Amino acid sequence: MSSLSCLRLRHLSLVLVLGGALSAFGTESHAEGPLVLHDGRDCGVIGTAFFTFQERSVRALALFEFETTRLTHTTQSCAEGNPKTYGNMRAALGLPPAAPPKAVAPSSPGSPSTPNAPSKPKGRGGAAVVTSTAAGGQRCAPDVEYTNYKQAEGDWAEKPVQPGYMKFERTSCHLVAWTTALGYYGYDYNPEQLRDELNRTDGWRSGKGGKVHPSRTALQALTKGGKFAKTTGLADHGKHNAAALEAVRRHFCVDRKGEPMVGNVDYESDDDDRGNHFVTIIGFQDGEPLVLDPGSADTDKSRVSGAKLTSNKSVKTGVLLNDVRRPKQGHYYLTGLEFVE
Repeated sequence: MSSLSCLRLRHLSLVLVLGGALSAFGTESHAEGPLVLHDGRDCGVIGTAFFTFQERSVRALALFEFETTRLTHTTQSCAEGNPKTYGNMRAALGLPPAAPPKAVAPSSPGSPSTPNAPSKPKGRGGAAVVTSTAAGGQRCAPDVEYTNYKQAEGDWAEKPVQPGYMKFERTSCHLVAWTTALGYYGYDYNPEQLRDELNRTDGWRSGKGGKVHPSRTALQALTKGGKFAKTTGLADHGKHNAAALEAVRRHFCVDRKGEPMVGNVDYESDDDDRGNHFVTIIGFQDGEPLVLDPGSADTDKSRVSGAKLTSNKSVKTGVLLNDVRRPKQGHYYLTGLEFVE
């Protein structure tokens, strides 16, 4: 395999100038198999591969890639986002330390500051707007666009949430429900980016399996809303938990609050009334929570009404919780809530 196909250089001018060095890549690399680089996500690959090269000219080529490759969703280069690795690479080549980066003001607590996420939220949603519906009821929801994130659709779906954990598609409904909810506060995190931010800030629940559940402290910091609240309970034998349902109605329709809630729901198909899954509640309409479901593909088979929403795209509405019906799980029934007030 040619060195160009291994490194996939995007800078043709560099290839022309250092073309002679490329032949060393294939013989001097001790990597097991070809390097597969992904635009915006290859910093770790380049940095790791650098230290397997013995030929100085090939190391210089990799260093150049590390200096010029941009991180996802930011103008930072790999070198700027990974200064320790960059310093070690320069030292290995006998180069002087790089000039220190310009000082920047520290971010406020809870603001995303990882290279893989926006540096600060864009804004905050408003209060719930109450309108009449064609069914003769009310729709109570803020005028806010959310991203309809899915745990089993997207670049993250086949990746483990954490080393040794199951993949996003299997075990991240709680994380993804909160990813969607944070859109109200102006964050552009996708599920993988929120995972990275919580890793950076140690923002996970403690205990076994905790690294798929954001902690109350982290959610309070991210939402800047005050106190985290949580209610738990059981579904009522094929009906929503009455107290949880009333709390959703009061939140959006009586108090006119716009902050989303994360609802724990029970599958109709199992033998108990305990919660099995999480959804994002963005309003209340015609006696039902209005939700975005991270676990349900938006197809006619997943909706009693046949309503469809675009996955991983911006939407201005959700679906009624009693309209969600997956072939195996059946309907969802509300059991408990999480929110910041």
